[in-house]
Amino acid sequence: MQSEHFIMLIIGILALSVLVIVLGKPLKALFMLCIRSAIGTAAIFAADFLLSPAGLAVGINAFTALVTGLLGIPGFITLYVLAWILGR
Repeated sequence: MQSEHFIMLIIGILALSVLVIVLGKPLKALFMLCIRSAIGTAAIFAADFLLSPAGLAVGINAFTALVTGLLGIPGFITLYVLAWILGR
């Protein structure tokens, strides 16, 4: 009985190790995307606070968060250039 529990424990540890190795990189990429999106959303909020008196604002939603998360600073600038062009 003890040997069966030991074998099951070893199999469980090996399965968990394989799962961590296989899903490690995609989970890290997803985590980094979430962090970058949160930072981009905060940057949009700050820029809207500063630029809204001039009539230039970008709404905060899932699309703008995803754009800033994926593209970073170029995506942030693109959102504001598009807001400026479409707002004319």
